[in-house]
Amino acid sequence: MNPRPSAPRIALPTLVVHDRQDRINRFADGVAYSQAIGGARLVATEGLGHSRILKDADVLQHISAFLA
Repeated sequence: MNPRPSAPRIALPTLVVHDRQDRINRFADGVAYSQAIGGARLVATEGLGHSRILKDADVLQHISAFLA
């Protein structure tokens, strides 16, 4: 995934949540997007993979705080 074409067009506050053991999307891609989108913040998780990330209480807390 290459963030260069789309990331500069994103002008809204952005939270990137990505797990280091995601087997579907490389963690490096999440990092690249978080760095390419101005002001974006990365929440890196460990051991949640691709599917369990949105069921994790800590992740949901990060998302809730970001949206508040």
